[in-house]
Amino acid sequence: EVAGVGAGVSGWREGDRVCVEPLVTCGRCPQCRTGNYQVCPQFRLIGNHLDGGFAEYVRVPAYTLFKLPGEVDFELG
Repeated sequence: EVAGVGAGVSGWREGDRVCVEPLVTCGRCPQCRTGNYQVCPQFRLIGNHLDGGFAEYVRVPAYTLFKLPGEVDFELG
């Protein structure tokens, strides 16, 4: 669940139910620009390369969020 929204972030608000794709990429390399971000040479994983994973709160880039539909519970999401 979104607990806070950073400056300059749009499309999200506190209380939004989300799941997070834990892959953080550069967004600038040829792989990222062509939609193959999963092979970004600079990728980092939340909970592995970056703090998070099992933390009560974690700060993530907005592009890693996916809104959960109302009929999908947190466990399934």
